[in-house]
Amino acid sequence: MQDAFYAFSQHTVLSSLFLEHVISVLDQYPILKGDSEKGENPSHLVDGQMEDDILQAAIIAVTAFFRGGGKIGKKAVQQNYASVLAELTLQLGSCHGLASHGQHDPLRALLTAFQAFCECVGDLEMGKILARDGEQNENERWINLIGEIACCVSIKRPKEVQSLCVILSKSLNRHQRYQREAAAAALSEFVRYSDGFGSLLEQIVEVLCRHVSDESPTVRRLCLRGLVQYVLAFTSFGSISLKLEELGLKRREYYLVELSNMLESSPKDAVDPILLSLSLRLRNLQVHTVIPRLVLHLHDDDVSVRQACRTTLKQIAPLLEMDGLLPLFNMHSFNHDHRTDYEGFVRDLTKQFVQHHPLRLDTYMASTIQAFDAPWPIIQANAIYFSSCMLSLSDDQHILNQYYAEVFETLVGKMSKSADAVVRATCSSALGLLLKFSKSSSWKSARVDRTDSSHSIRKGHDFSV
Repeated sequence: MQDAFYAFSQHTVLSSLFLEHVISVLDQYPILKGDSEKGENPSHLVDGQMEDDILQAAIIAVTAFFRGGGKIGKKAVQQNYASVLAELTLQLGSCHGLASHGQHDPLRALLTAFQAFCECVGDLEMGKILARDGEQNENERWINLIGEIACCVSIKRPKEVQSLCVILSKSLNRHQRYQREAAAAALSEFVRYSDGFGSLLEQIVEVLCRHVSDESPTVRRLCLRGLVQYVLAFTSFGSISLKLEELGLKRREYYLVELSNMLESSPKDAVDPILLSLSLRLRNLQVHTVIPRLVLHLHDDDVSVRQACRTTLKQIAPLLEMDGLLPLFNMHSFNHDHRTDYEGFVRDLTKQFVQHHPLRLDTYMASTIQAFDAPWPIIQANAIYFSSCMLSLSDDQHILNQYYAEVFETLVGKMSKSADAVVRATCSSALGLLLKFSKSSSWKSARVDRTDSSHSIRKGHDFSV
């Protein structure tokens, strides 16, 4: 097989196509099933030995490509530099997750591929960093390793940073915890070199803000680090106090983290009113951050957890400023434990969110889909239903474009593969919601098109080309 991989890497037409395919395979097959949130057991590989073999073959193939491609292979790697480096970085996170549980072979194989990549493109400094710290598995060491790699790339290949940031920003939405941690480690360093990115920089900052509430404490810490790096590099105390009152909720958040660095040197009279405003905003931010978790655990297997979530939801309800929320708590569906009651309450609650807090749906969705691979089947089912309700009731095109396909694919997969009956049943009902919504949207679109056409015809417009 090595000879076949060498041949592909040296082919003038197929080399780039083959490299793109191998990288897509690495992207498609996460290294470990347990690389998610709570209760993971990384000794269980993805869907059995077949996918494990595919992943190993992809690592071998890409290593051979880097080593045997010559000028043609090197050109293909250079053309795909950002996508290749981003995927190697994400896989490095997963491999360190495995190594922390005693499985070191995947990490060694990936480091061999990474070193071959460095030699292929001439990034010798990066190769030295990997040789020195690549197998250091303490959490902070491998996080710092990725930060050093990002710094190295930023200095030697500044033109690649923007493409890398685009890929890694999207990777923060992955289910795999260690891959999100790797993406956050790189982004928190890249943001220092992002001056001149324009609107992309704002998008990166918003992504970091969104994942300050990630399930992983490492991701939360790294996103905060990235936000601090941004504020230190590009803002001042005066601009923070001004923009807090001018910007929308999402873009306000990244200004908050820098205050601690400036309070000591700022006059008390200037600080006090801003602190009061920030306290209120932080409280609201934390309230909305906890909402998805409360909704998912309203129908937890543990009765005491259910009751605690009901109590908490009632207590924070006034802070949500939703007129229709309090009556929901007096409904039969909120206070009883039957599955159909829970799903009915979630639908009614989601309608309130869509009506009163449409801008928060993105945050709710990002948090909810992280629970698709939760270790508790009931929480998986709850996440599936809540996310499907949000998609079926929202008309926000951004939300639909970003999450609809992912949720739909998850439903289809779990409906056929899940061993738990409640997950399969919930997938079936949630799929019905999405299909009904899709049909309704298509009907509305077709009706609008026909109406527009009839209006145009009545006005005597000529449609001939």
